[in-house]
Amino acid sequence: MRNDQTFRQELNQALDYADILDRIAGYASFSGSAARIREAMPVTDRIFVREQLDLAQEARTFTQNGQSASLAGITDIRSLLQMAQKGQVLTTQELLEVYLFLRAVDGLSRAFDAGLYPKLSELADSLVADSRLESAIQDAVGMDGTLKPDASPALVRLNWELTQFRASLAARGREFVKKNSPALMEHMTTSIGGRLCVLVKAQDKYRFGGMIHGSSQSGQAFYVEPAAFVEANSHVQSLQAEIEEEKHRICRDLTKRVGNAAFSLESDFETVTEIDTALAKGRWVLDVDGVIPSLQERDGSLRLVHAVHPLLDREKAVANDYRLKPRQQVLMISGPNMGGKTVTLKTVGICVVLAQAGFPVPAHEALLPWYESMWFEIGDNQSISENLSTFSSHMTRISGLVS
Repeated sequence: MRNDQTFRQELNQALDYADILDRIAGYASFSGSAARIREAMPVTDRIFVREQLDLAQEARTFTQNGQSASLAGITDIRSLLQMAQKGQVLTTQELLEVYLFLRAVDGLSRAFDAGLYPKLSELADSLVADSRLESAIQDAVGMDGTLKPDASPALVRLNWELTQFRASLAARGREFVKKNSPALMEHMTTSIGGRLCVLVKAQDKYRFGGMIHGSSQSGQAFYVEPAAFVEANSHVQSLQAEIEEEKHRICRDLTKRVGNAAFSLESDFETVTEIDTALAKGRWVLDVDGVIPSLQERDGSLRLVHAVHPLLDREKAVANDYRLKPRQQVLMISGPNMGGKTVTLKTVGICVVLAQAGFPVPAHEALLPWYESMWFEIGDNQSISENLSTFSSHMTRISGLVS
């Protein structure tokens, strides 16, 4: 089976293959499985195709039974794993993404009844739920993607000290304002660059020592950090720096743990992608009232019952049955313009391609032969520059396909 870019372009042009895969990808829960669906191609690996169809069948039954596997909120974490392995410290938001993935893995590992869904259950059983890493991130990072104030004992202590010292400094500021109000432009403190200041009248700007941080727009007042505030302001900033360093240490330690678990998480990512791809197929086939196809290698017989092209409106489209007998090699279709000949070709073609890519097909019954190669010539390829009519253009192309 060809699997090159030219073949992909033929499928897209002749059968609207990319558009159909986009529709199916819309049923995926996250970008990893959506990308896998969009990249799918028909193959000649019978074992792979059979496994994909069996998984889709179980996923269809799983969904039809009203069950669901929650994968909400997860993202493609592979780039984050690479960053962690390289020693790049993950942000709290990135750590939250890892946590959501771990939580989904934990839930997915227990989602399937082995008796009812053996293949999905087997995949889920291979997931390695890292409850310790999951709990460690949960204890440190909130669902809003920020670090929790009690993420570590040291952070709790530092936050408490900062709160207490700020309260003490604020009280000192109020006392200062009350005592020196005649020299102040405003009877309140303000913060400049994170340091407590007062707005002093221009003639009194040197009265309280300390540092001048700027002037008002009018130039009639100056923002002054009195000498009495300097040491306390510096201590506040020192505590803030310690808090930021502790936050960085927490993220660094959690990132190291993520990096150490990267191999297992990458394996889990592939498994989660496989499961969600199957679930997307299961949801799609139910919505289009389709079926899991049967593939046979005995002969060229083909049977499609109540088949509809998946891009057509199922409420308005007319479903059709198509059949090829075991020794029949050609199916000839004739009819007037706008009579549905092209849609028929596209419908049969897309059912064959989807089946050998491991997807359900939009029909009530589907028995399809196994193909080692596929070639398509559908649509109007009239060439004016080469003086070829529509029919001649088709014949030239078909001649090349069968030669």
